[in-house]
Amino acid sequence: MSHCYEDLSEEDLFQLVKKGDHQAFACLYKAYVMPLTSYASKKLTVELAADCVHDVFSNLWLKRDSIRIQLRFSNYIYGALKNRIYDQLMKSNNAIFYIDHLDDLFDLYTKNTTDYKARLYFLNQSVKEVLDGFGKDAYLLFKLYLKGYKNEEIAFRLGIAEKTVRNKKAMILKFLKEGLLKRGFRRRKI
Repeated sequence: MSHCYEDLSEEDLFQLVKKGDHQAFACLYKAYVMPLTSYASKKLTVELAADCVHDVFSNLWLKRDSIRIQLRFSNYIYGALKNRIYDQLMKSNNAIFYIDHLDDLFDLYTKNTTDYKARLYFLNQSVKEVLDGFGKDAYLLFKLYLKGYKNEEIAFRLGIAEKTVRNKKAMILKFLKEGLLKRGFRRRKI
């Protein structure tokens, strides 16, 4: 049976998807991937937005037999993406909450002198301020990096791609160096 997919409504295309029609699925994906990614990138990074859209379509295909669309396909797909974005934001907020309750990394290396502790506190606050200017995940990524986590472990914990971790880490280190130099910290000669 041959279908002229361009003439079909989204609801009709979805009915074909429910029957396992890959071409109908590709039509829906092509029609929605850019608008959904744009919508999601208003709340998430572009990489996370693309991942969320991919997850929504993966779930659409995998659960196509059990999905019941009440109104329009567009309502369903945007609602599914909205829920996925919410889940992603909750995961990110929980990670930040838990990392804030860990012992401060710099406290591991403090000496017993008040002067040394004051300097470390000032450095830590300066690092936080500089990284706050970079983005909400920068401090968490940097802390995990300093604790010795590998890029793939950091990527898993933050829910982002490993390549994104490498790129962000390089940008954060450059940003941090420039920010600390502006605040009067100087590189020590060894």
